[in-house]
Amino acid sequence: MAGAHFSFSKDWNPLHGGAFSVSRDWKIFLFRYHNRMNIFEKIVNREIPAAIVYEDEDILAFMDIGPIIKGHTLVIPKTCYDPITETPDDVLAGLIRVAKRIAAAQMNELGADGVNIIQNNGTAAGQEVPHIHFHVIPRFEGDGHHWNWNAKSYDDPEEMERLAEKIKKGLE
Repeated sequence: MAGAHFSFSKDWNPLHGGAFSVSRDWKIFLFRYHNRMNIFEKIVNREIPAAIVYEDEDILAFMDIGPIIKGHTLVIPKTCYDPITETPDDVLAGLIRVAKRIAAAQMNELGADGVNIIQNNGTAAGQEVPHIHFHVIPRFEGDGHHWNWNAKSYDDPEEMERLAEKIKKGLE
């Protein structure tokens, strides 16, 4: 209710009910909401600039400001989903279709010799922004970048089979 008097709690949230003053409390809520948005949501809302290379109703692709290789592009859904296990299948399908188009453009227009398409999921995997996204990274012969890929081995074939069985069980 506009103009109502009450004790304002710093944790107050209008989505949980209660009276509030539009002139003061709504501004505070919007400020908090804005500050909870991740950087990708701010790019989608055009609150911060980005070099956009593709956009449709659901997906946005833009240049990574810290490229692994120049031309490194991020492909995101406009709606925030995270983690991948909670992302709808149709959203994932749309993201990979756009990533494929970006990869073709990088090869055709930038002269890339190859492309890495990467999706880091979770902080343990190196994900920094909690908003599902794919990295589409053009690769060039002699570009100097090498992934830190130290292949390991299983103790024995039975260990590999045990882990495969656990994964299969999770798919049921």
